[in-house]
Amino acid sequence: MKMNDPISVENMYISKDTLSTRVNLHEKYSINKYGWKNWVFDQYKMRKDIKIIEFGCGTGIAWTGKNEQIPEGVSIMLTDISH
Repeated sequence: MKMNDPISVENMYISKDTLSTRVNLHEKYSINKYGWKNWVFDQYKMRKDIKIIEFGCGTGIAWTGKNEQIPEGVSIMLTDISH
C-alpha cells in the first residue's frame, strides 16, 4: 500500500471502523501514557470567543471529554475525509 496514494489513503479511512482500529492501536501500544491526543490538545492556545476548525479530525477523539478545558464561547467545527 502506498501511503501517499489518494485511493489507498481513502480506503484506509473509508469507514469509522477502520479509523477506530488505527486509533485503538495507537492507544493500546503507545509507550507515551499521557497520550498523543492529550499532548496535541495542550498545544492549542484557546481564548474566549474564538472559532476553531480542525481538518482531519478523524473520529474527533482529541476533543472527547475536554468540555471543561474549552473556554466559554469557543466555536469548534471538526471535519474529516472519512465518513
